[in-house]
Amino acid sequence: NPAVVYCAISGYGQTGPYANLPGHDLNYISVSGALGMIGWPGQPPAIPINVLADFAGGGLFAAFSILAAVVSRQRTGTGQYIDMAMSDGTMSLACLAASDYYSSGDPPRPGEYYLNGAYPCYNVYETRDGRWLSLACMEPWFWKNLCELFGCEQYTEHQFNADKFPEILELLRRRFREKDRDVWFAELSARDICATPVYGLEEALADPHNRSRGMVTTLEHPKYGTIPQIGVAPKFSATPGRVRTLAPTPGENTREVLL
Repeated sequence: NPAVVYCAISGYGQTGPYANLPGHDLNYISVSGALGMIGWPGQPPAIPINVLADFAGGGLFAAFSILAAVVSRQRTGTGQYIDMAMSDGTMSLACLAASDYYSSGDPPRPGEYYLNGAYPCYNVYETRDGRWLSLACMEPWFWKNLCELFGCEQYTEHQFNADKFPEILELLRRRFREKDRDVWFAELSARDICATPVYGLEEALADPHNRSRGMVTTLEHPKYGTIPQIGVAPKFSATPGRVRTLAPTPGENTREVLL
């Protein structure tokens, strides 16, 4: 059937020296270089949950690729085979860091790249209650607002001056420990400053914004009652999506799929 679109998702792809190696998300993000850029200097790499290779590099890239092949089939009448390696997808997601490396010759290291902890204006800070706040004031106007709030306008022009980073970091770390995380969030968000709480998953699921966006929904199970589910991320204007069913029992849809 020349119209079939067939996508094979694998760890390392169907070709190359690693094609037959076994692996999991952690292996794929290691080979792609992503894991080696995450964490802090002098410490082991920080292992993320499987959102990079399994879900983004594999699942989302595969869905995007399949739909692209469907568009191609509508124009050409023929389908095609898609070789989707999770390691390839993850490396593709690291394109900005790779571009910076190729242009500068300096590979991004944990905590030393401008998007992984080197800049005081793009970092995480512990608050008085032992929780964490993320700060992302990359644009100069956001950074200026923060400096004015903290009364340290002398650093406004030194946002990207590496010689000043140690003293700026010391000041920000000290100041952020003066108040609790949620107090800071309320104060900073009211002043047009890019700052948000670092949530644990239980907090993210209860957050009023995430709730208002429909990112937590429920379904009824005939045996187990109300089951919470994560909602649909894309918000379509004409064809809004929704979570329609819970996971099937093993074999529940085998006959329908085969037919």
